[in-house]
Amino acid sequence: MRPMPAVPMPLTLGDLRRACTHAAGARQRLAGTVAEYHNAGVAFGVSSGRAALWLTLRALHRTRPDRGKVILPAYTCPTVGRSVVEAGLQGACADVSLDTLNIDPGAVAEAIDERVLAVVAPHMFGVPCDVTALQKTCREHGAYLIEDCAQCVGGRWAGQRVGTFGDVGFLSMGRSKNVRGYEGGVVWANRPELVEPLREEFEQLPDARVSMKHKLKQAAITVLSQPRPWAMAKRLPGLKVGAEDQSFDPHPSKLADWQAGLGLISLGRLDEFNERRRELASALRNALADVDGLHCQTVPDQAEPTCLRFATRLTRGQPGARDGLVTRLQAMDIDARAFYARPMPEYEWWQTGDGQPAFGRAAETVRSNLILPLHYAMSEPQITRLAQAVSAGVNTQAWRAS
Repeated sequence: MRPMPAVPMPLTLGDLRRACTHAAGARQRLAGTVAEYHNAGVAFGVSSGRAALWLTLRALHRTRPDRGKVILPAYTCPTVGRSVVEAGLQGACADVSLDTLNIDPGAVAEAIDERVLAVVAPHMFGVPCDVTALQKTCREHGAYLIEDCAQCVGGRWAGQRVGTFGDVGFLSMGRSKNVRGYEGGVVWANRPELVEPLREEFEQLPDARVSMKHKLKQAAITVLSQPRPWAMAKRLPGLKVGAEDQSFDPHPSKLADWQAGLGLISLGRLDEFNERRRELASALRNALADVDGLHCQTVPDQAEPTCLRFATRLTRGQPGARDGLVTRLQAMDIDARAFYARPMPEYEWWQTGDGQPAFGRAAETVRSNLILPLHYAMSEPQITRLAQAVSAGVNTQAWRAS
């Protein structure tokens, strides 16, 4: 079977060369393009998505220093929670839906109070969350809504682009995101009165440190993102392919122009590759529809996803069954993974002033999630083979008894 890495969009060494050659002014061009794409007044390019959230929280806290609490999903990328902690704010969690894997608006409504500065709403795995319900709750309680579009740039809710519902939106340009770069992030304001607080925080950031080491690393990532090199790279423990990242940006800065140039290239291809992944996701969903014991992430009727990854959950089996299936699929060079090792409150660095509940649905998602790759170059026969491999793994007696 041809290797199946989870690469949302190709970048080539030629793209890297063009980004470096035409770097001058690229950060401003990218910020302007992202702002226009989201019908926002202004955007700012920074060194990472986590730095974008950190900067946003610092700016918002300046406008409402009496509020220091931030609500986010109990199941999401740990770097989201880490950015809250690094901003010096108190984290709080709301449980998620087992169907959509997104933050549950009802749980947010129960958790929110007059101490809440903001609610962070990621669109998990490229499926938009119910931003209209979250928007209503935030407005009723005087809290800001921050849309985390790191996995869903170009997605829509009720026909409107995600990233336009929140008071602020941001994206990441990490190598696993649907707007790819080397690293980087962009943040934009949807409310005019928030432009200056964001700008003031942005202007305090240092300029990016540009080195040949970063460009060589991007060249390596570009090569290793192709199917066969990826299959070799993931076997090298020093590269930590697929390892969970809990870190914060060690040097928040303004975005380097050459990195912004890569973002502009991938943004120009975004709609094409979002559509391709939707086609792949539809075919895979149909192929997995009859697999007993496997639940595919629900896409609400109002949502047009980007399908960054194909999220599923195992709904039966003993503890450890999912991990056994991941091992089986990885041995076949299928980049299936369990995403996020713990509910947010269980990370050692998490800080909260409240005795929060266990968040049972988030804990169940951590235990049972199985995230499948949607490589942009996958063919129909590969989709069929992927579905067959997953089905065989779910239905083996060894899996049932594990």
